[in-house]
Amino acid sequence: MPKKPEPVRPASTALVPWDEELASAAQSAAAMQQSSGGAQFFSTRSGILSFDGAPFEDNQMATVVVAERLENVYYGGEYDENNKTSPLCFAFGTDPATMAPHQVCVDAGTAQAESCKVCPHNQWGTAAKGKGKACRNTQRLALIPAGDMAADGRVELTDPETMREAAIAYLKLPVTSVKGWGAYVRQLNATLHRPPYAVVTRVKLTPHPKNQFQVLFSTVEKLAEEYRDTVTQRHNEAEELIEFPYQPWSEPVEAAEPAPAPEPRRGNLPVQRATPPPAPTPAPRPVARPAAPVAAPRPVARPALPAKKGPSKY
Repeated sequence: MPKKPEPVRPASTALVPWDEELASAAQSAAAMQQSSGGAQFFSTRSGILSFDGAPFEDNQMATVVVAERLENVYYGGEYDENNKTSPLCFAFGTDPATMAPHQVCVDAGTAQAESCKVCPHNQWGTAAKGKGKACRNTQRLALIPAGDMAADGRVELTDPETMREAAIAYLKLPVTSVKGWGAYVRQLNATLHRPPYAVVTRVKLTPHPKNQFQVLFSTVEKLAEEYRDTVTQRHNEAEELIEFPYQPWSEPVEAAEPAPAPEPRRGNLPVQRATPPPAPTPAPRPVARPAAPVAAPRPVARPALPAKKGPSKY
């Protein structure tokens, strides 16, 4: 006689206390750190924290980190920030053991291996200098502004509605600051039982004797219950966007002459919702062509540099 099926019980509609929900999310974020050792990006070039060309006052900002991803990037040689080019191969993920080249790299024929775990460039001692890896193991953080930060670290917190409409921007950590971020996430889990998106985080660049500079993270305050819906929505949104790919690889283009630096900004990002960048069209794999004689370039008048911007209102 067939076994009588078990009755289906309706799912509970009881609300889970926010602290329990956040503690669970914090454990997941910490576990990721334990296992790892048309978007806008913040710049940390030369140890100066800036956004859209404007440096931050006191080299720090108050943010909410709404998402994070491990990121492996391989440039085919030593990275040169003066010659902007997309990496040959890159990968995103939450577990280094399962990361593999992005489909854009596979389609372009620039993927270096079937997975990052077996890639020869992802091994210690393969870097052009030192004992590191030719493939840079870093992290990408998705941030929204939390408010204006004073020099002493105090923050005038923005309201939930403003935070809901703020643009998401991204920070790519230097390889030497990845461990510091991991330690910060584990500290949040152990002491506050919260994931990064439920606290206000101070991001600050400071000089470092060996690495020129380092990115430091510290907690300003926990976000109150009134921010729950806002930060949960922004976290879910950022989770969908954060793995956007780089443009397909192309030959390096020499950087243009820089314009005068704008005045320092006091606040954070512009209050406008960022739209996800369009998916790039895979480029054909570069094919070597025989060299042809190059004619001497005709002299071209250099354009005038733009006028210096006034103080930022952000």
